[in-house]
Amino acid sequence: MGDLRKLVRGALAVIAGCAFGFTAQAKPPEQGMAALVGVDVLDADFATILPDRTILIDDGVIVAIGPADMAVPDGATVHDLAGKTVIPGLWDAHVHSRYLGIDHPRLMIVHGITTIRDLGGGWEHQRRIFDWREKIESGEMAGPRIWSAATVLDNSGAGWSHIGLVHSPEEAREQVRRLKREGADFVKVYSNLTPENYDAIIDEASKVGLPVDGHVPLSIGVERAIRSGQRVIEHAEEIAIALADHEPEKNADGYLLWTDLEGRLSRDKAAELAALMLEHGSYLSPTLNLGPHFNSLKTDTEAALANPALRFIPPPYLVAWKPRLDRPLWPSALPSARVEKEAIGLLHEAGVRIIAGTDTVKPYFVPGHALHDELVALVGAGLSEGEVIRAATRTPAEMVGALGQGLIAKGQAADLLVLDASPLEDIANTRRIAMVVAAGRIYDREALAAMREDVAAKAAVWDGEPTGR
Repeated sequence: MGDLRKLVRGALAVIAGCAFGFTAQAKPPEQGMAALVGVDVLDADFATILPDRTILIDDGVIVAIGPADMAVPDGATVHDLAGKTVIPGLWDAHVHSRYLGIDHPRLMIVHGITTIRDLGGGWEHQRRIFDWREKIESGEMAGPRIWSAATVLDNSGAGWSHIGLVHSPEEAREQVRRLKREGADFVKVYSNLTPENYDAIIDEASKVGLPVDGHVPLSIGVERAIRSGQRVIEHAEEIAIALADHEPEKNADGYLLWTDLEGRLSRDKAAELAALMLEHGSYLSPTLNLGPHFNSLKTDTEAALANPALRFIPPPYLVAWKPRLDRPLWPSALPSARVEKEAIGLLHEAGVRIIAGTDTVKPYFVPGHALHDELVALVGAGLSEGEVIRAATRTPAEMVGALGQGLIAKGQAADLLVLDASPLEDIANTRRIAMVVAAGRIYDREALAAMREDVAAKAAVWDGEPTGR
């Protein structure tokens, strides 16, 4: 009887949309000509709101911006959005979408994210990403633009099933060549790489024309990674340690005492590191909310589990994540989060280019939803609201060379987020979504609500095996 019940539930999941929930979804809107009338527009300085404008879009591109009463061509669909604020569509610059059963593409759209940077899965997931890209571009399914690392390169020791292991410099080079053949947009490096393998990856990536992003390998260190040409440093931890004004103490087990770092980061070191990063074209993706998020699972478990966005996560994942709640709070958890926050503030002041990312999916993170928490965390670290919006729009676009994205201007991609209130007044207003425009496809409030309900319904009946680890 149990097997029969499982078969029935599995059949329901297929009917509801297979592994990702795409087969039964409504077709996205067409890329027609449309006018967003009466909107307040975030200017290219990310500090000024231009009031009462009309944005004309056609075939996925912004073709004109003018006063609210500007002439609108015959045949254009007019959307009266008086009093709404428009910013560029958001990026989540650090995601992992390899988790089967979680509808990453549509969850990004309903949360106003029109581009993602995928930091790696198994080789088979890169084929899914190609399929997603094709279907999204053709209008067969809703989803964001995707930049992909395909997989992750590391020596043994990481404990992740999707990592491409390298055991020698020549194997490292061949993995880079394979990434190029498989269509990866960049190479992701990880923490356990030896110097010889790391150097081989850097050299081969330069030869084949792929940037290198990722963790700072423990054997390399932040400065050497930057001097080697690593484009993006992922996560705040290693870069925060690099700002210590002394040799940090460790406990008897060899673990860093983060309490020894609080209030002891060097402004001079931050300025030196920032200058080095600017010289070599490096960016920082701090994923600053990771620590506070995991801390909240212990310090405010009830509130964390009451997050209504968890309805988008299939029950098998919630079951798999539950042991995380039983772990004791790491003794350095709270001080490390405070030190990372301080480090990001110092580096931002010194001019480091920051891009907003989440490291979704971590336990109890919801794709799309998590980015808005990251934006709040970045404001808490000292960035202004406008600077945070830039970190989630134009800066990552510049980083990947997509100069036709991330601004609201004629000729730019029609990737837009329409909000009920200005995020320059309160960054939390990025959650108050009235409309999303993704590559010129318009999802109004009703369409977004219907999409959310459909994603939640399909998640509720998905009965597969959680993947990703």
